[in-house]
Amino acid sequence: QIYLLGLKRFPKFTALYANLADLYRGMGDDGKAGELLQKGLELEPKNATLHYSQALWYFRKKDLKAGMASLQKAIQLNPSDAGATYALAIAQHSNGESAKGLQTLENYNKKFANNPQVLEGLISLNQTMQQTEAANKWLAVRKNVYGY
Repeated sequence: QIYLLGLKRFPKFTALYANLADLYRGMGDDGKAGELLQKGLELEPKNATLHYSQALWYFRKKDLKAGMASLQKAIQLNPSDAGATYALAIAQHSNGESAKGLQTLENYNKKFANNPQVLEGLISLNQTMQQTEAANKWLAVRKNVYGY
């Protein structure tokens, strides 16, 4: 209710669109979530958070390609977003593009070294691909940087 009131009082405050859409998506009302995301993107097409939320909405609808496109847009707008990068890598892996997913994480790590979420992605994706040596390398980096 508070988000709806917020939208009435501040209809151009796009963060409310993303938050409310995520709530609707979580409640299973994908139609309302999609409408809110569309409205928010019409107001602010260069909002990385809205593109990220739209990606989650597409994934819920089982539209992997559209979700990946939204994540790529979110990353283009906010290259330091580790969460979007991690989600894109997992989506690429799910789409049969595991090597591309690893490359996405490695490229991020070159620019923004040792983000814990990205390191977890590098570890788990290499383990899933049975690349033990690479997984162990990233485990050692994590232990060196974070102590675990």
